[in-house]
Amino acid sequence: MTFLQQVKQSPDAWQVCLPLFVRDPKPTEIVRHFCLEVLNIAVRRRFHQTDDQSLNYIRDTLMDYVRRSYFTGSGAPDPPGIQNKLTQALTSLFVAMYTTTWGSFFDDMLTLTSSSSEANAQGSRDNYLGVVFFLRVVASVHEEVADVLVPHTMEEAQRNTQIKDVARERDVGKLVAAWQEILAQWNGSDKDVIEMCLKVIGRWVSWIDISLVVNEVLLGMLYNFILGESRVRDAAIETLADIVGKRMKGADKLELIVFLKLGEIVEALVNSHALQAHGQPTYDFELAESVGKLVNNVATDILRILNDVSCFIAPLFIDPSPKYCHRSLLIYKLNNELKNFSNLSFRSFFASLATNGMTFRMPFIPPCSTFLVCLERRNVLPEPFHTPIILCYHPYLMRLY
Repeated sequence: MTFLQQVKQSPDAWQVCLPLFVRDPKPTEIVRHFCLEVLNIAVRRRFHQTDDQSLNYIRDTLMDYVRRSYFTGSGAPDPPGIQNKLTQALTSLFVAMYTTTWGSFFDDMLTLTSSSSEANAQGSRDNYLGVVFFLRVVASVHEEVADVLVPHTMEEAQRNTQIKDVARERDVGKLVAAWQEILAQWNGSDKDVIEMCLKVIGRWVSWIDISLVVNEVLLGMLYNFILGESRVRDAAIETLADIVGKRMKGADKLELIVFLKLGEIVEALVNSHALQAHGQPTYDFELAESVGKLVNNVATDILRILNDVSCFIAPLFIDPSPKYCHRSLLIYKLNNELKNFSNLSFRSFFASLATNGMTFRMPFIPPCSTFLVCLERRNVLPEPFHTPIILCYHPYLMRLY
């Protein structure tokens, strides 16, 4: 173990590990795994040395291997563990070179998804191995530069911001188009690819222009997946929740909720056979939890917006100026949406409580109740604006939390 650690720390070890990894015949998996780890360490040491020619050599050698393995399809595909380590190494190269000397990174990865240059030009994503590897890479890129759960130093955060700015300007549009093409290409033939692609979209939507994702083609496929088979359906519901969860201004968020017709989608899911079979073996608890989380996320967003505008509630009925009329309309719409989603959440909540001893909770219910009680005590909303969610005040319901 001491020797292996010394190899990892050696500044020249990558020169042995790189040809060892790409050679044919391939060494054992554990050797190849170690070689990729050494390469990843070597690349990360060179993050600030963008003129280092060794980065170009590592990139060119690995990409030659990737094309042989995932484009031409010669030989057996790498096992998942090796694919993950190879993806990490390429992601490190992306971070080091994307904004300087490897601006074609995403174009190079996209060529893997098609069986020929002609197919690529026509938007045909028919190369299975390349499609799966491409999705692994873009998922890894998000984790490296945009995942809020991954801690970064101030310097790394600034670097990641620059990378995201360049990606938004240069490549995000073509990536979204490719995701749509992948979903269309593999719909009905490979659930794993569809699930992977939906998860990638859900991750990236947090930091790209939402108008690229909220389009007729992509939403149409997403709605069809939601009404389809369980694995793909659950991934589609999660993706929809990620789209709705994107941070934006209150009025824009309300417009998005209405535009996506979330109330109709959730209503259809709640009324589906899988969620109506209470107490029966066919009752789908996983679907109930997915729908409950989606409803809770939407209701939480609506409640947050209401809290943001609540300081303007009192003047609404005194000052008829346009700015207060606009806020009045906004609150009225929010009020209706909160009522709808609250009713749906209670139906899902109590169904789950009755059939499975409460499999999940609705975290938005206590703050919702508190918010409405505060408004009632302040007597700032006239009757037309009261949200009739009596269950929010139910002592038994509140004791569950």
